[in-house]
Amino acid sequence: MEEAETATQTASLSAGKAQARWASARQEAERQGKALFGEVSFPTISQQMNAAAAECQDEAAQLDQLEMQLRQHRRRREEIQIHMPRLEEEIARAQASILSIEKAQSGLESKLAALNHQIQRQKASLEFSARQEAEAALTSCQQRKEAGERALYRLQADYEACRQTREAADTRIKALQEQLEEAQYDVLPDLLAQAGEHQKTLQEMQRRREALLTQQERNQHAWKALREAVRQRGEVQEKWTWIRALSNTANGTVPGKDKIMLETYVQMTWFDRILARANLRLMAMTSGRYELLRRQGAENQRSRSGLELNVLDHYEGGQRSVKTLSGGESFQASLALALGLADEMQAAAGGLRLDVLFVDEGFGSLDEEALELAIRTLSGLAEGNKLVGIISHVSGLKARIDRQIVIQKTRGGSSTVRVES
Repeated sequence: MEEAETATQTASLSAGKAQARWASARQEAERQGKALFGEVSFPTISQQMNAAAAECQDEAAQLDQLEMQLRQHRRRREEIQIHMPRLEEEIARAQASILSIEKAQSGLESKLAALNHQIQRQKASLEFSARQEAEAALTSCQQRKEAGERALYRLQADYEACRQTREAADTRIKALQEQLEEAQYDVLPDLLAQAGEHQKTLQEMQRRREALLTQQERNQHAWKALREAVRQRGEVQEKWTWIRALSNTANGTVPGKDKIMLETYVQMTWFDRILARANLRLMAMTSGRYELLRRQGAENQRSRSGLELNVLDHYEGGQRSVKTLSGGESFQASLALALGLADEMQAAAGGLRLDVLFVDEGFGSLDEEALELAIRTLSGLAEGNKLVGIISHVSGLKARIDRQIVIQKTRGGSSTVRVES
């Protein structure tokens, strides 16, 4: 029985190593298949290779056709060489034209530089440095415009009343002059007094008319300034519109779209690559049951999206949130993500290797089957020239770990450390 148990353990270790080698070979085949054909499953790689061979035959036929076209081009080249002297003369004339064009271009570039300098000076001389100041000035101008229009309306009404009064006074003066010619000399003093009063009224009306004309001129200048301010506000509003659209796109606040910031979008690309590597580990640790997927949409329109995770259950079918995983399953998913991140860092760092990995706790939440699969995954890493350290209080792991650093507390409050191998 002892010999059988020993043989069983030896066979189990051999089977574990063989399974690890098979998993490594399958990963390599899937990696090469992904490099050649993109995202494909392992059983369809041979079909993809047959299809690729057929494509190669088609490409060979295309190459034969290209070779025939090359012969035709060579014959065409010989014909062109016959006409080469004439073409060289035309090229010389074209080069002379190019020189003249380059001179003209240098002059235009000088003018362009001067215009750019003038634009910079004009930008520096702008009255407002920010959109808020321009809007405040525009609001003030609009208020002054409305007040000016009201005052102009009142002044126009006063001017019309004064004009009518003056016309009435002129008519009255003419009538009085006619009466004066027909009247007796004893009423002359009264008429002269009335004429003096009317003359004073006329002078007052003339002063008011001149004041109204001056006010109208000022209102016209204010109206021109207001129209210029409105035009500048339209330019600022147009610039602010496309800047706001660009800002909403970069900040992920476009109405009706997923709230994905530019930084999150870049992170999503790397996250997908990490998930592809992590799923190779998770599928091995869960016997092909679970696979991590990045959630495509947010939970609602007010929350941001892009980096949330779902889990695909191949046993029950369908996707669900990673929050529904048990403690042991969550540990397996976290371990797979950590290993996927390490693999992606090595692949993207250009020669950087992560040869040491420490796993702290978490094994106590696994059942025997899950613990066995996790140990096989870590053993596969150890056989790949990686140092794997496990920090745990699970007694079932002691028999599976060859080299151990055991820490025990003493009564004095200190601890002892010993190495077992």
